[in-house]
Amino acid sequence: MANSIQSSQIYNHFLTAYAPKEVTRADTHKKDELRGIYNSIVRLSKESPLYLLTNDSAMEADAIGIKESARDLQGTLADLEADAADSIFSKKSAYTSDDTMLHASYIGGDRPLEDVPSFQIEVDKLATQQKNTGNYMEQAPTALQPGAYSFNIRVNDLNYEFQYSVKPADTNLDIQERLGRLINKSNIGLSAEVLADDAGRTALSITSDDYGIPEGRESRFSLSEPLGSDLLHGTVGYFGLDKTEIPAGNAEFVLNGNPHSSVSNHFTVASMYELHLLRASEWGEAPVSVGVKDDNASTVDRTKELVEGYNSFIDRIQSFQGKYFKGTKIMSEVTGIFRQFSADLEPLGMKLSANGHIDLDTEALDRSATDANVLQGFKPVREFTAALQEKMEQIALDPMHYIERPVVAYKNPGHGFPSPYITSEYSGMMFSGYC
Repeated sequence: MANSIQSSQIYNHFLTAYAPKEVTRADTHKKDELRGIYNSIVRLSKESPLYLLTNDSAMEADAIGIKESARDLQGTLADLEADAADSIFSKKSAYTSDDTMLHASYIGGDRPLEDVPSFQIEVDKLATQQKNTGNYMEQAPTALQPGAYSFNIRVNDLNYEFQYSVKPADTNLDIQERLGRLINKSNIGLSAEVLADDAGRTALSITSDDYGIPEGRESRFSLSEPLGSDLLHGTVGYFGLDKTEIPAGNAEFVLNGNPHSSVSNHFTVASMYELHLLRASEWGEAPVSVGVKDDNASTVDRTKELVEGYNSFIDRIQSFQGKYFKGTKIMSEVTGIFRQFSADLEPLGMKLSANGHIDLDTEALDRSATDANVLQGFKPVREFTAALQEKMEQIALDPMHYIERPVVAYKNPGHGFPSPYITSEYSGMMFSGYC
């Protein structure tokens, strides 16, 4: 049991600190793709020598950072490539007349441009989270008598009982912080924090993770004292935990003159658009137009996304300062990929700078996209994308390749046996620090 709890803590720590927050196409695989990854691991482990790893926290952080940086760029490249080899040029791209009010993405698949409807939208109100803020109290010894207490929280039609103890020396702040940790660790869809006012008084604030109110409910969550319990009561009333400062509310908007609502600020329209509302319309503000761009405009936008993703990867790699990190090696390999295609990419406005970034001349890019044969003209971009994707897969498979580690022994050529742990050194070293 102890080992199970310890392992869970390790995973939670590193996933929270390093894992991407959003799932991309690069995080989903078909059976044959997973089989290919497995075969790559076996092949790599047969050929890899045995290394001596150094127990260094900075090295561990760099190794994980390298892998996650590669996976991040993999996600961007996968979105650009999708399933078809030339999809970076054939995808349609949604546009809005006001990007500050909402973000739109096209999800309608391969349809003729004339079959994709455009529309206008006015945002009356954004969906909100419920927020309860309790009584602001002095940081003095609590008036609650020492003993074991309990209270209930109802979230999405489910009841949860919380229990805690009050000690004779506890202050109001001590208990507020204790309750906040208790709620945050429970993982029931609520987040708690202790707030302080200008006078130094503190209050416990509880906010729902979800937005809006589903039909038939009056609130996202509620707090109450249990009935018939042998434990002490009074927590909710004493700290004012049942005081709702901001009620949960649904998003309200007008779509082509027709009113609609949503429990979230993120929803789809006609199975063709994915919208993310950012702010409400101001008084007298014109409706926002939403539609799709033609292929050439989409090509320009997606080439810009490619450059932004590449430059973001370079920035993250250059941020690693561990003494065991082979920064020069990974930079040389990645920038070398661009140099292979530089002669064809420079006429499109893409040029490699001294710091490894791609400088983009948007005017040159726009001029290139006006060519009638845009597919042929942007072929180098597609080839560069494919080569970069292959390199990111290799980096994600063995991030320890870019960490300084002395060789202990080389394997007997032609007589090697698979050693899967070789490609898992970056995870195995984490456990060595805990076990």
